[in-house]
Parts: sequence; structure tokens; C-alpha cells
Amino acid sequence: MKRQLSLILALVLCLSMLAAMVACDNGQDPATTTEAQTDAPTEAQTEAPTTEAQTEPATESQPEETTQAAADQPIEGAINIASAEDLIAWANTILVEGEEYYEVTVNFIADIDLAGHNWIPIDGAYLDCVTFEGNGHTIKNMTIEGTDEHTPDIMHNFPYGFGFIQNAEYDLTFKNLTFDTVNITAWERHVGVFVGNVYGNAWLTFENCHVNNFNLNGWLDYNNQDKEAGGHPISFRVAGFVGGVFAGTMEFIDCTVKEGKMSGFHNLAGFVGYDATGGVTADCFTNCHVENVEMTFSYCQSDSYTADMPRKFVSVFFNANTWVDNIDDFDETGNTFKGIYFIDYTDPDAVYEPTNFRSWSYDEYLEAQG
Repeated sequence: MKRQLSLILALVLCLSMLAAMVACDNGQDPATTTEAQTDAPTEAQTEAPTTEAQTEPATESQPEETTQAAADQPIEGAINIASAEDLIAWANTILVEGEEYYEVTVNFIADIDLAGHNWIPIDGAYLDCVTFEGNGHTIKNMTIEGTDEHTPDIMHNFPYGFGFIQNAEYDLTFKNLTFDTVNITAWERHVGVFVGNVYGNAWLTFENCHVNNFNLNGWLDYNNQDKEAGGHPISFRVAGFVGGVFAGTMEFIDCTVKEGKMSGFHNLAGFVGYDATGGVTADCFTNCHVENVEMTFSYCQSDSYTADMPRKFVSVFFNANTWVDNIDDFDETGNTFKGIYFIDYTDPDAVYEPTNFRSWSYDEYLEAQG
């Protein structure tokens, strides 16, 4: 009997303890559990704090400052340009040392100010498949003065060009690069801010590139005497991007030429002064713009000048080896122009606009003049 009573008491005690445990679980204070978790973080929580990106709402795109900062980082294997001194030093490896570059990127990681320097054009014969990545930066105050410093022994061929690069003989690409405040004075040269001449079946690509605030002075006085005899030889094939094309072709995407003046004998244009190949057409331009540019020509001083010449030697976008009216063709691919004026050097009052040079024959011109 005593043994049975003991078993019954033990069973009752166990059931009482079980009921107490259930009651504690059901009546537990939630705040007590939360406080315990925050007061005693796990090892993983202490070693991996919440980052700023995690706490801030995600944006659709990075801020402009962040994007530019990322673009301004040096690239391993590239030629990284952060100052005028960097640019000049690299140019001298070509001009002085004759070093050649193949499939290399010239990477600009800052704006470059060339004020105080007389830029000597780079010989493109040493550049093959080179990309100039501007990363949205600007080369400011490029000045090229036609002096005895620019002699054929440090240039490539004659005729040679004046510009950031004198002659392009192999494929080149320019991206996201602007020239601002450019002054070039040249005689017997082909002038383009980016490239003076193109030879050698080169393919040139310009994407999101711009030329602003420029003066391209082609020595307008014309009297058939050389400089040593006191004459003033002239330059011709002058343009905002490329002076002359004698082999190869090119394309322009989202590029502009704005706020400037250029002068020369003939073959003046916003983008390409003269194309001898027939490869440059309106199809080579997409969303490109020429605005507020004056082009002063002096071909009117030549004995062979005739009244219809101006329309054959000045143009908004480019001059071809055979003159054609191409204004309408450019409209079809999103290109525009405004504020373009062509000026006769011998008669400053003779100012023409692009609409004066629509497609018409010389006989029609004479008839229109009465």
C-alpha cells in the first residue's frame, strides 16, 4: 500500500511541474526576449555592421559625382593623363623618342590646361588602333603657332597638318573628349582641332566629342610669295575636327562644333575641311551639330576665282571632292546647324548663309544675278 501511495505522489508531482512549465511559456513577456537579443548580439552581427548602402533607399542611377570619380581612376595598362605635364611628356615619347603605340588607351582622368604651351602636333604615324578616352574631360587652351619650331624633321610628311594630331595614318578612336578655347595659326597647313590630315586608309571614330570657342587662323593674305620673300602663304582645308582626308573615312556620333571662327584659302567646314576619297558622306554623321561659326575664305583673291566658287569651297559639315548640296541629307540623321556665316575676305559685306548654297548650276547663278 505504501509503495502504491509513493508512486501516486511522484506522478502528481511530475504533472504539477509540467503544468508550471507550460504556464511559464504561455505567460512569457515578449519584451524580455527582445531585450536579450539586442543586448547579446551574435558574432556575425558584430563583425558585419549595416552599411550605408543598406540603410539608404536604392536609387535608379549613381550620382554624377560618383560616376565621374569612378571614371577618373587610372587604368592598368593605359596611358593615364592627369595634367598638362603628363600629356606633354607622353607626346614627347613620340616626337622625341619615336616610340610607337598599338592598341593602347590614352585615358584622361582630369581636365588638362595647356595655357602657356605651344603645342607641337603628335605624329599619328606612331599611333595604331589607339583610343583617346576623355571620360568627359576637357583639354583647354591648346595653342599652335606656326613657327620655325614646327619643322619637317619633327613632323612626318608634307603637306602635314596642324591639330592635336598632325596626320592620322591608322585607326584612331576619340570618345568623350572636348577641346575648349583653341587658337591655331598656320601657313601651308591643313588644320583640324583633332586631326590635321588623314592618310593610309585610316578609320577614325569620334563619339561624344566637342570643339568649343576656337579661332583657326589660316593666314588669309594671298600674293603667291613665300614667307622669306615677305609674302603670306595661306592655309586651306580648315575645319573644327579634321582638316583633310586623303585616304580612309570616319564617323561622328553626338559631336558638336560651337562658338568659333576659322579662316583660310578655301575648303572650310564645321567638321571636315575636305574629303578627297568620296568616303565621307552625310551617313557618317549622327546627331551632330554646328552652331555659331564664321568661316572667312580668301579664294576670291585668286585669278581663277569665279562668282560661284564660294559655294564649292565652304560648307556646314564637310566639303567633298565634287561639290554637292547636302543640307537635306544631314537632316535625316538628326544633325542640325544654326548661326553659320561664310564671309568673303575681300568684301566683308559679302556674307553668305548655308541656304545661299543650295544645289544650282553656275548658269542658274548668273541668271539669278541678272
